[in-house]
Amino acid sequence: MEKKYYLSIIAFATFTCSQSVFSLPQFKDTTLEAGVSGPGIVPGQSAPGMFAGIAWIDFNNDGYPDLYFVNNNGKNKLFRNNKDGSFSLANQADSSELIDKPSSSAIVGDVNNDGWDDLFVTNNLDASNVTYPNSLLINDTKGGFIDVTSSSGLINEIRPSSAAAFADVDNDGDLDLLVSQWSGSDGWVPGTGGADIKNDFYLNSFSQSGQLLFTRANNGLESFGGTVFGSMFSDYDNDGDMDLVLTHDFNPVRQMPSFFNNDGTGYFSADTNAPVLNIFGMGVSSGDYDRDGDFDYYTSTIFGFENTRNEFIKNNDGVTFDLVSESLRTTGGENIPSSNGVVYWGSAFLDADNDGDLDLYAANDNRLSVVDPVLNATKNRFYLNNGGNFDEISSDAGVDVLPGVGLAIADYNNDGRVDMVIHGQLGDAVLLKNTTTNTTHWLQVRLRGVESNKRGIGAKVRVISTYPEGAIAQLQEVQAGSSHASANSFQTHFGFPDGSAIVQLMVEWPSGLVESIQNIALDQIIGIKEGKGIMPSPLVSGLTTTSSFAGTYIGITGSHLCDMQCGSTNASEATVFIGDVPVKPSVILDDYILFIVPEGATTGNVRVSVGGTGISSENNILTITSPAN
Repeated sequence: MEKKYYLSIIAFATFTCSQSVFSLPQFKDTTLEAGVSGPGIVPGQSAPGMFAGIAWIDFNNDGYPDLYFVNNNGKNKLFRNNKDGSFSLANQADSSELIDKPSSSAIVGDVNNDGWDDLFVTNNLDASNVTYPNSLLINDTKGGFIDVTSSSGLINEIRPSSAAAFADVDNDGDLDLLVSQWSGSDGWVPGTGGADIKNDFYLNSFSQSGQLLFTRANNGLESFGGTVFGSMFSDYDNDGDMDLVLTHDFNPVRQMPSFFNNDGTGYFSADTNAPVLNIFGMGVSSGDYDRDGDFDYYTSTIFGFENTRNEFIKNNDGVTFDLVSESLRTTGGENIPSSNGVVYWGSAFLDADNDGDLDLYAANDNRLSVVDPVLNATKNRFYLNNGGNFDEISSDAGVDVLPGVGLAIADYNNDGRVDMVIHGQLGDAVLLKNTTTNTTHWLQVRLRGVESNKRGIGAKVRVISTYPEGAIAQLQEVQAGSSHASANSFQTHFGFPDGSAIVQLMVEWPSGLVESIQNIALDQIIGIKEGKGIMPSPLVSGLTTTSSFAGTYIGITGSHLCDMQCGSTNASEATVFIGDVPVKPSVILDDYILFIVPEGATTGNVRVSVGGTGISSENNILTITSPAN
């Protein structure tokens, strides 16, 4: 793909630096105090019980990630982030509950580019081998979702689905969709998974027609289905288009390829130079662990079964790869009794201690194992990156917990430390709050596409920084779907040793635009708009009245209160919050917003969010009263 360049670019280099002294990463189980409880699934179910996806989604655009749990035997649950460390159930009677659908995975993306995150949920077989259609849920911008599966063209084929991923594979400005299956419509068949398993790929025509419509496309991926558990779009060859990595369960003699190269038009071919991964592939994650400017990959499996292990794939140049899990000590068998069987699922790369390199967390759950139901339960594994080598420190870090199937990461309290959530086969959930105390620093980046898709999915963010012992080059990619059946936050995170300064930040947008930004302070969350640099945060300077009642008009004065749709009555990107209640404005200008106080509103702070990228923080209390008789 030919790139165009927006601002000056300097060569991306990796610098060698010695390790400073850091405290070990520390996490605290805050599941109960945060009010997060996973939906229950029925113990004893085999195939349906293996799916436990989870997704971080800022569904109300308040700048704090919320949590969505799938359930394959009841209601899916959406928990609203209360911005104080706690969560509240937020989707009672909403279409996102998907009552009685056996859901398996969830991914997030703004499929209609309106500035609000939508959900795609895969549904599988129920206990009677009945197949259900998947679900596309559009954000209604009012705190709920609308099921548009039928009208969007996604209901035509009904197959039991296990994994999905969004990416703009043809770089036309909207998100396309891959859906994969683990079992066939005839149910689970040991060794094959079913007779009609395939990948279903859909092109999104929204950018051309303005209508949300997904159309089946033959782009080379259909014939490479077969018991897929993990799927992730990622630009592994650094050529500016999104390639694909799949993990296949029951992949005898490693027959099914794992890496698929995008030719730049959205057509994929199996990459014969890349390794074919695990015999029993369960999930996949990516990160530039060695800071050499490309993405490396980690895939999970049933450790020790038929001599398998988790595989760490070192990317040398996008053409050649090395399998390095043994040398890096990340096989999944570290510090585990040999008598234990370990079924690994989701995984994630994250800089848990903000030292500038990526650590690794791998989740496992064998409590409903179809391989050997008497296997001893084994807890999740955390690997600390020590300058390119890894140490297993799960117990010391406080993350050796059960369960572990779905796994996703986000900084849910916006404190500059990456947190984790895990969802297990029995419906149990664990929320792990990062409590690490270091003198390190951080930066988090939210993207807002213009020519590219609105969330910047597929963009690469590169940061070069210096510190007293040298310099560090870091790389992150915005993805929609990874780990096992799960979705991480879109907010990219970078850690920095004490004494660091950012030299340059570069964003490589899916459109081909590359922009460079200097003079960025540490320890903050920034929003970057494609082609415009850092977005100023909305500023609320005052209200036309500080006391009112439902049905009356209130004016907000300030600056940077809108982005691309100023003056439009359909500017869905700007949202007013009274406390936690979102309100759609009637008039939106850069320095003025007019809105109506809704029924049910209570006294609270009035804030403005612009597409979830910039959030005002001023204290402007609106007191809600009863109308005079």
